[in-house]
Amino acid sequence: MGAKALDRQGWADLAELDNSARLIRTEITEIPSGADVVFRAGLRQMIAPIFNSFAQPHPTRPLNDRDIPAMLDLTARTKPGPFRERTIDLGGYIGIFMPTPDGCEQLMAMAGRRMQVSEFCEISAVCTDPTFIRRGAAAQLTRLVAAEIQREGKTAFLHVSDENPSGGLLYESMGFALRARLEVAAVVFRNNSSHS
Repeated sequence: MGAKALDRQGWADLAELDNSARLIRTEITEIPSGADVVFRAGLRQMIAPIFNSFAQPHPTRPLNDRDIPAMLDLTARTKPGPFRERTIDLGGYIGIFMPTPDGCEQLMAMAGRRMQVSEFCEISAVCTDPTFIRRGAAAQLTRLVAAEIQREGKTAFLHVSDENPSGGLLYESMGFALRARLEVAAVVFRNNSSHS
């Protein structure tokens, strides 16, 4: 859900939807009174190259509802962007697990999908446990998710924050191309009635 324009009516519509909003636009105009910006950053929207064959150094498996606690834990620690308990319903989440000393397994890296519009599908929540970085996990999962999107006849894309320069370098090294420069902001509305 969203607003077609960030005019007075658009802001009022967003405030009615929820007490918070996440905005992604080429430019975010003046925030109205009654709303507080809790996060703001530059963002690059990047389009994936075609992925056919690529290295898969780690075993992967689809993630399901049983994995939600581990997914929430990993995203809380690595902060790849918004991720909530039912984000998994958007589909296509896969993960890499490693055995633990007690005979269980730990989610070390994951990626999936989020926003879909017509022929485009966003790669989302690409993240790796800090103890598992530089082992090719993020690149492998990104390629797997992109390839599956491409098999469905859609164009895979992703967003990378200017505050994540290493992520940007990774995607550039994989052949992702800049499509647009955007702004992202998270806004909390103090009082919905102030926007009417």
